[in-house]
Amino acid sequence: MTPRDRRRWGASAVEFALTLPLLVILFSAVLDLAYFMSQEHVVTQAAREAVRHSVGASADPTVVATLAEGNASSWLNTMGIPCDQACVIDAVPLVVSGYNAVEIDISVPIPPIMGFVVPTQEASAHFIMLLDTQGGAFSG
Repeated sequence: MTPRDRRRWGASAVEFALTLPLLVILFSAVLDLAYFMSQEHVVTQAAREAVRHSVGASADPTVVATLAEGNASSWLNTMGIPCDQACVIDAVPLVVSGYNAVEIDISVPIPPIMGFVVPTQEASAHFIMLLDTQGGAFSG
């Protein structure tokens, strides 16, 4: 190996050493963003499934709201998101245009995997489901 080849190899090593931290930070940011988007999808699905499974148990909106809170918590735990003191689940019976409905809000802090770039984010979901049939076929 000639001295000129050694200098080129040394320059390549220095360039690699300078770019590696930037690549690691970029990779960790992409990984954290993908993880957060995945967990936010799970939280949204938990809100939907909690109300759907609760509707089959009762037609009373107050009972459905109470059951939905418990179902959402168990759904999140099943999917690997621990629903402890930081997890906020709020299900409320309400009336929308004269029809009984249940509104559920879920908010869960999602810590990053790597944590180099992205801080802890809040994954939240909001879902409203009508409990009464609206009587009539869809128009269109």
